[in-house]
Amino acid sequence: MSAELIMPRDNRARRARLSVEQYIRMMDSGALSAFGKTELIRGDIRVVNSQYMPHMKAKLAVFLALREAVREAGLVLDTGCEGAVHLGNDSMPEPDVFLYEPVEVEHGAPASAVRLIVEIADATARQDLGPKRRLYAEHAIPEYWVVLLKKRRIERFAEPQS
Repeated sequence: MSAELIMPRDNRARRARLSVEQYIRMMDSGALSAFGKTELIRGDIRVVNSQYMPHMKAKLAVFLALREAVREAGLVLDTGCEGAVHLGNDSMPEPDVFLYEPVEVEHGAPASAVRLIVEIADATARQDLGPKRRLYAEHAIPEYWVVLLKKRRIERFAEPQS
């Protein structure tokens, strides 16, 4: 018995888009371990930049301030740091900091549980203010902040529109 390989007629290269399920299997198998930290955005695997000291310090400050504010307000929210958020079938970003309702899941907090996402932008401002902002809006993330380190400013999107 032989298998027939069918090639596209125009012979152009095409992108293979992954589902969250396929991405999780690749992560669990170790297939992506050589790339360090990755995230899945609209079916594409993206290798995440190294974090330098200003980014790390800002992320820690935001995480600690939000965790303390949640505690003082008596809210029932967990504070995540670089954890996965499951957005539909083709995206699983790992925001720098996020607040979410406690859930028991193995891979990624569901969008419905997320209340706030914060991205710390040094070299990633264009991505964070463009494609990621639209992605979070499409999945009804109620609040999204982008900390622009170089400009020393926070861009806030409440009930963002895609």
